Amino acid sequence: MDLSDVIDKSQLHCLNEERAHPVANLLTASDTYLESDTDEQLIIEIRFTQAVKLHSIKIRATSLRTRVGAMAVSRRQCS
Repeated sequence: MDLSDVIDKSQLHCLNEERAHPVANLLTASDTYLESDTDEQLIIEIRFTQAVKLHSIKIRATSLRTRVGAMAVSRRQCS
């Protein structure tokens, strides 16, 4: 199921993003991508406009060099 309709795009944030390759690129179907400007770590915050049950996350890499080596996911309840 595609959750792009319930992502609050005005609240999409990423620490260490490269300005030429920002976090908004994650939501496009084109060849754009997200890239870090300083190191290998990215901290991405995605907020939804309604409650969702997240079962899985799909990540695509263009090559082994750009693949995700490790990933941690945390949940934060908004009041």
